[in-house]
Amino acid sequence: SSSSLSSCDITTSISFGTIFCPTLFLSILGTLASALLLSSMPIYSRASETTQSSPKVFQFFDSLKPMITGIPNYFRRLSHNGYNADKINETNKGTSFMGKSIGINVWPTKHQSISAAGSGSSRVYDFIILGGGTSSGYAARAFVNYGIQPNQLAIISNEGYAPYERHNLTKTFLDGTQTIEQFYTCTADGGESQDVRWYINHKIDLHLYTEIIKADLKAKLLTASNGITFEARKAIILATGSTPIQLPIFLKPNHFPYTSGITNNDDSNDNNKSNSNNDNNSNGNSNSDLVSPTNSLQNGSSTFKESDNDMEEINDPGSVDGVFYMKSYRDAQKLKSLFEDISGDSSKKFLVVGGGYLGMECAAAIASKGHPVSLASKDPHLVPSVFTPEISEMYEKYFKKRGVQLYFNHACCLIFSHHGSAIGCLFENGVYIEADYILVGIGCQPNISLFDGQIQTQINTPHPAIWVDSYLQTSIAGVYAVGDVAALPFFMYAENQLEYALHARNSAEHVARVLMKEQATYEYHPHLFSKSFDLSWRFWGDNAGTTCKIVGSLDDILICLWIWEGRIQGALIEGGTDQDGEILKYATKDQKKIDWRDIKKAETPRQILDLLK
Repeated sequence: SSSSLSSCDITTSISFGTIFCPTLFLSILGTLASALLLSSMPIYSRASETTQSSPKVFQFFDSLKPMITGIPNYFRRLSHNGYNADKINETNKGTSFMGKSIGINVWPTKHQSISAAGSGSSRVYDFIILGGGTSSGYAARAFVNYGIQPNQLAIISNEGYAPYERHNLTKTFLDGTQTIEQFYTCTADGGESQDVRWYINHKIDLHLYTEIIKADLKAKLLTASNGITFEARKAIILATGSTPIQLPIFLKPNHFPYTSGITNNDDSNDNNKSNSNNDNNSNGNSNSDLVSPTNSLQNGSSTFKESDNDMEEINDPGSVDGVFYMKSYRDAQKLKSLFEDISGDSSKKFLVVGGGYLGMECAAAIASKGHPVSLASKDPHLVPSVFTPEISEMYEKYFKKRGVQLYFNHACCLIFSHHGSAIGCLFENGVYIEADYILVGIGCQPNISLFDGQIQTQINTPHPAIWVDSYLQTSIAGVYAVGDVAALPFFMYAENQLEYALHARNSAEHVARVLMKEQATYEYHPHLFSKSFDLSWRFWGDNAGTTCKIVGSLDDILICLWIWEGRIQGALIEGGTDQDGEILKYATKDQKKIDWRDIKKAETPRQILDLLK
């Protein structure tokens, strides 16, 4: 059956067949109780775009409308841990929620908006943030703090959730420490949790599940897949983030050129380290998952691809089960659900491709669940962007102790699938590793294809990104870029494209400052942090071309300093207190001058910290 709620310009269709009688009874009771509580609140009218007082009797009935609309989703949310986009009742498409808090957790369905801009095909705002990631949440808070007026700001996101702290997906969500409700922005810096109600209360329009398919940046005009256009009077902030680099997936060929068995019996893994005389090194791993190729593959995968006519690439990689990437809540929820499905089954083998901090965090989460896991990296050691070989060796020993098999100098070139599921990875050195589940973390590339040909990009970055000036404005006036998509004009540091959580927050807040308060130059002090098992390291500054001093151990506190011309350039600490971290942060930020002879004499982390105070 359907019900028309025309007085509030809302039309919806609710399928009561999906709600059994007891649930319906409880829904009605909850609705009536919530309506009574709300009866003294003002009603927001989208038609007039004003806030007005209404007689309580009318307000009582008006308040029922958005709650009735949200009943199916409310009870779905009770039955799931968090919001599952795949479980949406398709009959609820097209519902708009009022610009007011209604007292229960109502979540938008596909193609819906929490909006006060009307239900027409065109929406106009002063400011539009394109993208619903970490940057968007911090920008929204900054706009509010700078006094933005109601309905001047909109956030457009293709996800179904309010902006959240993405780094928490692998740090606290996979291991069950937190749910998404606990890491909405801006909780990372101790701020208020900004769930959907926060945006409603601050009159910020949140357009979720909205895919922008066309952008005219000079006109500041965006077009969504559902035909709605969004226009910014003053500025557009590009916060589209980045997408994981994906590996090609091929069907298992009829002639599968591999023999079962073990490459050799050396389980020390030492021979698998970097060897300048042997780039094709595949030895040093005693693991039944590792199988040797036939002679046709000894020189790498290219020989096999050229000689075997059975090779067929899968056009829809998403149709293959067992392959995971980690960038969104949906990605993390998919992996976490798998953990629950195979709980207690230690026969299922995982392979993590990528030896950066994300690969480490994912491997740790998998091992903590009791599943066999291997980590393969193209690099000679872990996190080469931060760790020295000596530091990496400490973490390698710890990871092996916790049951993680490590393979270095293994650059993955493709994934094989059979009967719709992943079965293993083929590496450029000819090695093939079998796995039931494969998690790929080999980097990301900025989402800027929508703006091709319109905006200046910078190509001397790890991946092409949007050029910005010191105010984070792009080559188009009134268009700004923040977070992963921005190529920064940094000269102090070697890296000018930063895929760091702190940069995502700071750059977003800075643009709000520029637009609402003052023209100020963006200054950022690089900071990276990671959490694996019971280890947690933090890094500040720059580690390029400098001399190192390493003291301590993973058992207590580990500190590494990078020093250049008598000044502190970079610092890493494992363990320690927040106060210890602050000492290192400001020592690197100020590039504190220090006598190298004093540093050489220091034998403990505490002595190092005392020198830097």
